[in-house]
Amino acid sequence: MRVNVSNLYSFTLPMVCVLTVLMITTLPSLSQANSPLQPGILTCEYIQNPLGIAEPAPRLSWTLLSDKRNQQQSAYELEVSDQLSTSKKFTANIWATKRIESNENIHVVYAGLPLKPFTRYYWRVRVYDNQKNASAWSKTAWFETAMLKPNDWQAKWIGDDKKQFERPEDFYGNDPMPLFRKTFDATKKVAAARLYISGLGYYEAYLNGKKVGDHV
Repeated sequence: MRVNVSNLYSFTLPMVCVLTVLMITTLPSLSQANSPLQPGILTCEYIQNPLGIAEPAPRLSWTLLSDKRNQQQSAYELEVSDQLSTSKKFTANIWATKRIESNENIHVVYAGLPLKPFTRYYWRVRVYDNQKNASAWSKTAWFETAMLKPNDWQAKWIGDDKKQFERPEDFYGNDPMPLFRKTFDATKKVAAARLYISGLGYYEAYLNGKKVGDHV
């Protein structure tokens, strides 16, 4: 069998070029593999994305993920922002810890600028493994504050001047609780709104004739 050497070279050289290009394009992913430890689920006060927390210094926690054994967090970095666009740009305007040498990932107490009531904050974290390699930033999580001080609450208590029930079975009688209604007109388009209610844990809220939520 005869083999044309010139034809063989003309066939194999393009293959070498293709392989070289593939190796160059995969280099970024190889560099990311140097950080096998990644942040997982982010929680604030034990809850993912809690709505209406009353803690002026909430506790932040995150899980750790890795596809390799014997991994340990050696440091972490937290960022908090009050604007989602700011958080996406990786510039925290409320709190930026920089790198903190610590293996703590549970109940890290917030220590940034004083939090405002009735405000949503966005936060993220990145961790460093036991070889001091940094992970990618986590997905952005959020928490939203409710009233933080007594004078944050500007509403007035309303009632029917009846004595509160003392026995649980009294709650299931005929018309056991009063019905309160407030009519108002939104003069502008509503982008977001919050309804804060305190009714001794017993109420149903309706908006425009429809029940709010599915809780009882």
